[in-house]
Amino acid sequence: GSNSQILNKMIVMGCAYDITDNKMYLDAMSTSMDYILGRNALCKSFISGYGENPLTYPHHRWWGNDPSMELPPTSPGVIAGGPNQNPPAGDTGVSYFVDKVSPAKRYADDAKSYSTNEVAINWNAPLVWVTAFMDEKNNPEAGVPIIRAGVEKKNVVFYVVIVLAAAVLLLMVGLFVSLLVRKRKSTGKKK
Repeated sequence: GSNSQILNKMIVMGCAYDITDNKMYLDAMSTSMDYILGRNALCKSFISGYGENPLTYPHHRWWGNDPSMELPPTSPGVIAGGPNQNPPAGDTGVSYFVDKVSPAKRYADDAKSYSTNEVAINWNAPLVWVTAFMDEKNNPEAGVPIIRAGVEKKNVVFYVVIVLAAAVLLLMVGLFVSLLVRKRKSTGKKK
């Protein structure tokens, strides 16, 4: 969903703020959160339970908010995928108005709209990170401070080393898997 793209970019902005202390990144995160909470083309909060016009009827197996099917309403704090520039033809929740509205308005708060209104862990996880980060930065006295394992805030070298170590680890795993596959293929040919 488009909201996931926004939230993932907000994580990058948060890391950039941590490294540089440039308030521009924190301001951009606030503007992005404003969009998610309703300052958008639809005047719609994509988070259930928040804003004047929040997510109400998500595409979800449990939170359908349909008493006739014994499905409860959504818990507060769940984010939907958001507008979809090119929703699939099979998405009956939005397919009927795709040609009639701009891409920024191709969203329906309808349980049938799986391409715009689904809630998923991969969209909600960055929402949790972003809200915790923003709370820590904007209300340092209100919440639990984030502990950074003794690393100085501006230690860019530390971040680079972690990224490089992760890349090397992924490369080693890839090589190991390819060797195993090759070995199985050569063992299978001999039989």
